[in-house]
Amino acid sequence: MWVAELVSALKTGGQEGARAEFNEHPARSSTALTESFELADILPFARPLAPEIIKRRLARILLGPARPADETTNTNEARNILFELTMASKLWRAGLVPELVEPDIRCEVDGRAVYVACKRPFAGTGSRQAYTDALAQIRTSLTGPPASARGVVALSVTRLLNSGGRIFEFTAQAAREDRLGKLLEHLTDEVSAGWDEPGPGTIGLLWHVVTPALDTRRALARLSVMDQLNVQRKSPVSSADALLFTKLVDGIKRVADAENRS
Repeated sequence: MWVAELVSALKTGGQEGARAEFNEHPARSSTALTESFELADILPFARPLAPEIIKRRLARILLGPARPADETTNTNEARNILFELTMASKLWRAGLVPELVEPDIRCEVDGRAVYVACKRPFAGTGSRQAYTDALAQIRTSLTGPPASARGVVALSVTRLLNSGGRIFEFTAQAAREDRLGKLLEHLTDEVSAGWDEPGPGTIGLLWHVVTPALDTRRALARLSVMDQLNVQRKSPVSSADALLFTKLVDGIKRVADAENRS
């Protein structure tokens, strides 16, 4: 419903009308804008999946609370699933073939299995536990063959950076990427302070945030959505595992760069 109201304001009042509607109800408009973007972004990946795989997940997404602020630890499953599908979609766009299996995603990179455990901390204080749980899931996935399989932890910190109502303004693409990337880096440094190293098998971390933005690169500013992914390698430089992680994230970055230039 909130998306429909933004679209109606855009049709009747143009960008100024949409911005006025957004500013009148910033928290709900922020949610509508970012989550409709994420849902649209995963559709090309989700469309060819077998109905028994994707229909249940999409239904559970739609059953979640309307606003992130209304979530509890018992009702945040909907947006957790949305993040899992967002990460799977990024891997798919990078030319990989992600499977929605335990811990959350499995794909192959140069013939080696990579398991991705996706976590969306409910609060900053719960981030360490989310990370620890992800590592435990990856260890379980790596107990069997093949021995060459590895794991990656993906963490969504959207809720921590912008729980609703904030708009990120940028005037140039390079400034956009640099500023949001640094904000995300600062947040992840703060959140992960004191965390233990993941240990063998887990080769890297992916930190993700999506936020509404005001694009002022044009004469008429427009509302948009910004998606940022920061990466942390957790394997020795030039090792086979480091090269595997680099291959995984380079494809994602290449697609993101192409989309940002378009």
